Amino acid sequence: MLFSGKKNKMKLLLPLFLILFTVSVFSQNLQIEKDYLIKKLSIDRISQEEIKESYDKFLKVVNDIGGYPELPISSDGYYFEKTIEIEQKSKAEIFKDLLEWIAINYGSIKNVLHYKDEDRGVLIVKGNFDIYTKRVLFGFIDFGKISKVTCSHTVSIRVNDNKINFKFNDIVYEAKYTDGSGAYSYYEYSLNEITPVTKLKSKNWERGMLTIKETNQRINNYFDSIKKYVELNKSF
Repeated sequence: MLFSGKKNKMKLLLPLFLILFTVSVFSQNLQIEKDYLIKKLSIDRISQEEIKESYDKFLKVVNDIGGYPELPISSDGYYFEKTIEIEQKSKAEIFKDLLEWIAINYGSIKNVLHYKDEDRGVLIVKGNFDIYTKRVLFGFIDFGKISKVTCSHTVSIRVNDNKINFKFNDIVYEAKYTDGSGAYSYYEYSLNEITPVTKLKSKNWERGMLTIKETNQRINNYFDSIKKYVELNKSF
């Protein structure tokens, strides 16, 4: 199943800043990150020069992982959203195909489908998928190796003729880790607890953003799989 060598800092940071801030979503999120970092460091009476050094360090992390994760924000918090176009398919056909895809990829549709309104073209699905990362994100349990992180989520799906809109929210991670003794423990945290990433200790910035990027990649795979299934599925 789909779900159940050294670089020159000064040459890289300026282009990174300019490139990322040309996109409104990235600009908004980077500004939120910067504002949070300044607020946090100001409480500790850190100098302006030290704040700038810390933000430059953050931008370098963003650069090293290939850019800030795609992550819209609303008054309800952070989420993932996308609209995909489906050529020459009616609302009713797409709705039926989506129900089939959910049954195939989530297993029991009764367990994951929490709302269905065919007339309005609305589905609400609750499920999970796994991502893999090295360590738990928070400093006070920053030890041991992570075997996997399970990402639970709610997907709100709205269907129209030739179009599907998805919104992933209520994203919660459950991390499984070991302290080396062979026993496993679990730790749960939400997407909103690791965003903005600058609320974490600086040593965890990279892991925080990689967790978000890996989540985004799995969700993009989700979109791609649905689009392919709906477009190729034919009525007999």
